[in-house]
Amino acid sequence: VIEPKYDWVEFDPFVISDLARVEINGKRGAIDKTGKMVIEPQFEELSEFDNKQELTRFMQDEKFGFIDKTGKIVIQPVYEEAFNFGTDNLARVKTNTGEWKTIDTKGQTVKPKHDELASQYDEVELVPGTDKVFLTRKEVGEGENLHDEFGILKDGKHTVLKDVDEIGNLMYPYH
Repeated sequence: VIEPKYDWVEFDPFVISDLARVEINGKRGAIDKTGKMVIEPQFEELSEFDNKQELTRFMQDEKFGFIDKTGKIVIQPVYEEAFNFGTDNLARVKTNTGEWKTIDTKGQTVKPKHDELASQYDEVELVPGTDKVFLTRKEVGEGENLHDEFGILKDGKHTVLKDVDEIGNLMYPYH
């Protein structure tokens, strides 16, 4: 049993990780199953931990970076926005110039499989932790409307899905 000394404790702690996020005085950190503080509360935001991922996202001084499960900062907080790492060990981050890029767990920029879609769409965002991409086409031809689509990546190629919700699930699975 964890003593009630925190302002906030993660809902359903320890389901996907050996760590649970806690908050004290507006700062987040993490405890283990015994209640021992593993990561001192020091972050404005701290994404949930997952035993399948090495790193998780945090925010400090309004910038995002990534830490490991011991609290060691692996990728410095220099990004305006960031998604957690997916199963491919890649994360999407937004630089201070407003550019979105993909990084690996060492913080190195990498070319993701979906870069070839950039010539066809104005925005291509990987849905974190999946093989789905969110595609937005702003510049459209005559008679076309601004639209968003989802695609599924497979072997570097994509298939556009129609009638999907904002996370790529079929809205009308039976038609």
